[in-house]
Amino acid sequence: MRTCYDLTIGSSDLGVQLRCAKEKVDDFDKSASICDNAPPRRSTSSLEDVNVTVTARIRFTLAALALAVGYFYLLIYMIGWMSAHHWPSWWYDVFSSRHVGAVMWLVTLHTAAVLLAALPIGIAAVIIAREKAVLLALIAASLATAAAIAPSFVPTIWPTVWSSHPVFFVTDQIKLVLGAPFVAWVLGAASSNNRFERSRGITFAEPWSGR
Repeated sequence: MRTCYDLTIGSSDLGVQLRCAKEKVDDFDKSASICDNAPPRRSTSSLEDVNVTVTARIRFTLAALALAVGYFYLLIYMIGWMSAHHWPSWWYDVFSSRHVGAVMWLVTLHTAAVLLAALPIGIAAVIIAREKAVLLALIAASLATAAAIAPSFVPTIWPTVWSSHPVFFVTDQIKLVLGAPFVAWVLGAASSNNRFERSRGITFAEPWSGR
C-alpha cells in the first residue's frame, strides 16, 4: 500500500492528492488511503457481493414459501381426487385377504397422489435453484407437511389418528416430505447425465473434426 507524502510544489502536490483520492483497495478491512487520515472503508466489490448474497437468500426464502403453498394445495387436490378412484375388479385377487387389499389400495392411491403433487414442485425447484433444487424442494415440502398435519395434533383428534394406523401416519408424512426433493433429485441427476453425455460426445468428436 502506498503512502502519500505532503508536497509543496504546486501542481505536483495537486496530482498526488488526486491520485490518493482515486486509490482503491480490494481487501475487505484495509484502508483505502492514508491521505488526510482517511478512515478504513470497505471496497465497492465487497459491498456488491454482500448485497448479491442477501438478495439471493431473500429470493430463495420467497421461492420456498411459494412452493410450500403450491405443494400444500396440490396435495389436498390430488389426495382428494385419487381417493375417489375405485379399485379394479382384479385387485383383491392379488392379495391374501380383502383387508390387506384395501390397505394396499389406499397406500397406492396416496403414493400416486403425492408423486403427482410433487412433480410440478420438483420441476419448479430445478428451474429456480438448479444446484440447490433438492434443498429448496425439501424446505418447501417440510413447510407444507407441517401445515398439513398441524390439525392432527388437536387433543380431540390426535388420539383417533394415532390409535388407528400409527405406522401409516408416519410413513405418509415421510412421503410428503421426501416426494418433492426426490423428484428434484431425479430431474437434476438426469440433467447432469445429459450434460455429461453431450460433453463426452463433443470430446470424442473433436479429434475427427480436423480430418
